[in-house]
Amino acid sequence: MKSTLIFLVSGCLMAIAAVSATYAADTETWSTVPVGAITVENPLLVDTIESIDTKHVNVVFNQPIIRESVRVRITKQNDDSNVRIESFTGSADNSTVQVILTDSIEADTAYKMTIVSAISEDGVIIKDGADGLKEFTTPVDLQEYSEEIPVIVELNAPSNPNAIIVAATGSSQTESTPTMVATNTGETETPSPSSTTEELPPAGANPLIYLAIAGSIAFILLIRRRHA
Repeated sequence: MKSTLIFLVSGCLMAIAAVSATYAADTETWSTVPVGAITVENPLLVDTIESIDTKHVNVVFNQPIIRESVRVRITKQNDDSNVRIESFTGSADNSTVQVILTDSIEADTAYKMTIVSAISEDGVIIKDGADGLKEFTTPVDLQEYSEEIPVIVELNAPSNPNAIIVAATGSSQTESTPTMVATNTGETETPSPSSTTEELPPAGANPLIYLAIAGSIAFILLIRRRHA
């Protein structure tokens, strides 16, 4: 009985010694690992979401992002309806991606954005779950987006620098139509008839023709009388 107890105590002491030796070896191993060798991953997250107007939303990440890798989904929280997205564009800040919407978002309304995919310039991929979800509320005075089409008015200058543009109005026109009236400040010469036309013979037959005909008739009558 006594020998058995001594055997059990010896076994426990040997086990304790073995565990202590293993712990000491592990501690020495960890102490030799340099601190800089332990890398801590910096997760890719969404910092803020800014509502620019009813058709544009900026997504700001905590790291420089590859714009082509970003895909998001926007849902209206009160009815879970999706907001259709047209395209994505970058900005001067390489951590910001602008989302151009097809459907307009409403002012003072809560939305939820789900980051479907996003990759940082360092190759960090955003994780599913909490990292890829972000709620935002549009401001009360959210600006209404309006696409203004610039009107380009072409003014064609007259070829004559001395021309005057006047407005001609008519009963069938609602707006005045500009017409060009050319004026010439220089003196103009009136061409003389001799310089513009050739001299023409006087009207009527030539009198010499009548004299020749009369002489011929008189000569014939004179010959007939002699022969008679």
